[in-house]
Amino acid sequence: MDILTIVRQVALSLFARRKKWIIVTSALTLALFLPVAYLMSKEPPRYRTSTIIFLESRAPSLLFQEFSPGRPLPVQLAILQSGILAQSVIEALPRSSVEDLITNPYSQDYLLDFTNRIRRFRGLPPIVESPERRALAELRNARVGFNSLGGSGLVEIRSEASNPRTALDIANTYVEVLLARTRSFNIDDAKSTREYLSQQNAQVSESLHSSEKNFQEFTLSKGGIRLPDRVADIATRLNQLETTLAEIQANKNMSHTRLTGLRAKLDAMPAPAKTSRAAPAAETQRMIVAITAFQSGSATD
Repeated sequence: MDILTIVRQVALSLFARRKKWIIVTSALTLALFLPVAYLMSKEPPRYRTSTIIFLESRAPSLLFQEFSPGRPLPVQLAILQSGILAQSVIEALPRSSVEDLITNPYSQDYLLDFTNRIRRFRGLPPIVESPERRALAELRNARVGFNSLGGSGLVEIRSEASNPRTALDIANTYVEVLLARTRSFNIDDAKSTREYLSQQNAQVSESLHSSEKNFQEFTLSKGGIRLPDRVADIATRLNQLETTLAEIQANKNMSHTRLTGLRAKLDAMPAPAKTSRAAPAAETQRMIVAITAFQSGSATD
């Protein structure tokens, strides 16, 4: 006996024993889900468009980091999801796209509906929002979403609408408004940085001019700076020692030059003949003694 036969027999036995409950349950299920299916079939079609942007979270330069336009990634994501940016997008969207947000809402404000029911029950007029506020609420709650792709700074912007042109307009307008606000933010920061640097330059120039003026007044009133006698004697002796050291160094260089020349002459002399070995040997001995004495004198200097 296969599995299908077993399942069929179990289903027939359950239907025979619980026929009443199965019929009631099926009827309630159909009564509940058929209106839902009907309402869902009447909804307009949805089109989705997505784009990816890159949010720079580090300052481009290490100079004046407190004035740099770099912002942390969570701060930029909060700005991207803020109501101020959404309001700017609503103002920049084409009129047809705004009409689609108003006439084909994807979200429902249940709190506002409950409040209006209470107000009608109390005999008060209902709260009616302006078309701009309805479009803004629809855009933020149901038409656009943001997904951060890790910590790399890449952010996906998803937009939905009843026609593809509106979805594309929403995504492109978000990118354009974000670029415009970032550019204006950078320009404002550059202006503030320039004003700060100009102010610091003016203060430093004023301080330098005041210091130079005070120094000139002190020089004119005191007739220059005069060192104490003890310090003047030490400075004079230091100048004399520097002069003597320079002379000694020059003499040492000259001595080394002469020594090099004598050694070159000694190496260039011809070898002594065998017949007259005594006289050249004595001459060579005298030159060696002279070079040795000259080296001793140079070392003493």
